[in-house]
Amino acid sequence: GKTHTITQICKYYSMLDKKILISSQTNVAVENILDNLWKDEDFNDVSVKADYKKGTYSENSILNLAEDKITKLLGLSEKIDLRQTTVLGEAYKANIVGSTTTSSALNAKRWKDFYDNIDIVIIDEISKSSVPELIRYVVMGKKIIFVGDQRQLAPLDEIDKFDEVWEEFTTEEKDIVDKYINASIFDKLFDSMKDKGRAVTLNVNN
Repeated sequence: GKTHTITQICKYYSMLDKKILISSQTNVAVENILDNLWKDEDFNDVSVKADYKKGTYSENSILNLAEDKITKLLGLSEKIDLRQTTVLGEAYKANIVGSTTTSSALNAKRWKDFYDNIDIVIIDEISKSSVPELIRYVVMGKKIIFVGDQRQLAPLDEIDKFDEVWEEFTTEEKDIVDKYINASIFDKLFDSMKDKGRAVTLNVNN
């Protein structure tokens, strides 16, 4: 139900020519939404994952995806060849871009125009994301949409893996950092938005 809802939100804002960033802690969540968009025969805009090589919907795969979709839309018997066109260049002008919360791909120069003009940030499986993960994307969007389930897994605390840094902290400092890293921003926001009538809860699972 959540993935379908995010897909429809993306389609709506794309029709309004808004730039939409789809994000999540996991590649699977991001690619599930892109998969829905590419398979939707009523949606013809380009959507791409800001990762040059990894994944079905990465920049490196966009040419083949476009060839398949255009061939199908035109009802051609043979696959159209777009290698001599500017399709890849157009991918960087896409309205819908996917990127995980931990990826650095959007910091690349080729994505600067998109990154500087994000209208909508949609973060799926929000309960898994920690505050530090969210900061860089949340401050860039004009509108932020969190999607998730406060009963799912909380953020994972991996800071103790950095032993050389962790050992320099006092016990009190460790408690503060641990509480901050493990805080689920979604829990607090959901309760706050619910009181204000701005939290939407799905009650149908397709």
